[in-house]
Amino acid sequence: MNASSSYSLAARLFHWSMALIIIGVWLIGFYSANLRGDVPRGGPAVFVHKAIASTVLFLLLARLCYRLTHRYPAMPSSVSRAMSGIAHIAHALLYLVAMLAVPLSGWYWSSVAGHPIPLLGLFNLPPIAPVDQSRYDLAMWIHRLLSWGAGALILVHVLAALKHHFFDKDDILARMLPRIRRRG
Repeated sequence: MNASSSYSLAARLFHWSMALIIIGVWLIGFYSANLRGDVPRGGPAVFVHKAIASTVLFLLLARLCYRLTHRYPAMPSSVSRAMSGIAHIAHALLYLVAMLAVPLSGWYWSSVAGHPIPLLGLFNLPPIAPVDQSRYDLAMWIHRLLSWGAGALILVHVLAALKHHFFDKDDILARMLPRIRRRG
């Protein structure tokens, strides 16, 4: 394992940039689906949502490459083997659902609807499925279900980090943050 008990700067940058992007596009998506009022479908919020969310897949590829070539710190000895296993499963689900399935399902939904997927507003990604309005509603519900699942996983992740910091008083949260003083 890594000699350091803190995450590298690159690992922290991947974590926090993706966290901000995913949470931000989740909130924009929630707004555009539920709170947009008289703004028509496909308004500015949807464009921003897609333009930013489309970067997650590319960041995921870079993050996986980094993860395969760099080791992360081991869990503290106070964390049981079972809890460590649960943490690994939870992280795998975050990668699978929040960083892979949600963006792919949004790309699929836009593809069957015949709508473009802008990458940072610079150019459009190619469709991953042919236009097929008969699949629109199913694609929408799959994307929304996965998005709510990702939101739940992220909430559990945040609560677990806070539990470790405030109740277990270990350094699991501190080693992902650059300026929190390490415990004991």
